Amino acid sequence: MDRVGLLLKSRFSAAEISEAVMRLVADQKAVLCGRLVAEAAWWQTLRQNAIEAIDARHRSHPEQPGLPLNELRAMIQARLPAAEGFDALTADLVRSGFSQSGAAIRRTSHCPALPPQLQTAGAKLRALLSAKPLEPPSRKELAPDSLSQQALRFLLQTGEAIDLGEEVVLSTGGFARATEVVKEFLGKHGRATASELRQVLGTSRRVAIPLLERLDKDGLTRREGDTRSLRKSPMTNAH
Repeated sequence: MDRVGLLLKSRFSAAEISEAVMRLVADQKAVLCGRLVAEAAWWQTLRQNAIEAIDARHRSHPEQPGLPLNELRAMIQARLPAAEGFDALTADLVRSGFSQSGAAIRRTSHCPALPPQLQTAGAKLRALLSAKPLEPPSRKELAPDSLSQQALRFLLQTGEAIDLGEEVVLSTGGFARATEVVKEFLGKHGRATASELRQVLGTSRRVAIPLLERLDKDGLTRREGDTRSLRKSPMTNAH
């Protein structure tokens, strides 16, 4: 419960209450979690239940970053005396081998990996994307069925592949290579049309246009009419 309200209506002073709480903590009979104080055994049980739920998610869905926090909250909120108890629990876990990954919590040692049933599809996707890094198959050709679509989502979520729209997916290596080619060419020539950059990249318009649009969005390039140039950083104009 909240330390501030602990024994508020009792005859004990705040100093006496604080001393008693710290004595219980020292004897490992209670734990402090921010503003909350809880019976140690109860807290450890709650904590262990959360750990088991996280580990179970890692086993059943190794491709996912972890257990969504909203699912963990739904599992234990009825047992918590106050809403801030959940934040205290996650903070406790983060201090001892767990970390938050976006809206999920995971063991720090957990590395997302394709489950056995998706490994063949994942290997095929990686091979297709690396065979022609700047002229990959269309998205429909890459992932024509449910298993390959699941594997593709994994590659996109883990950063192995880059989504350039409904039709185009590049490997991260292919995207990085294309980015360097564009930077080098524009750095040397100042500006270029999409057609010129497409030729330098050695790819089709199908890939070049969404790629250049992504570089515009990322702030690397600036489109002016039919041409593009490198977007100058604030440091460029510093004197």
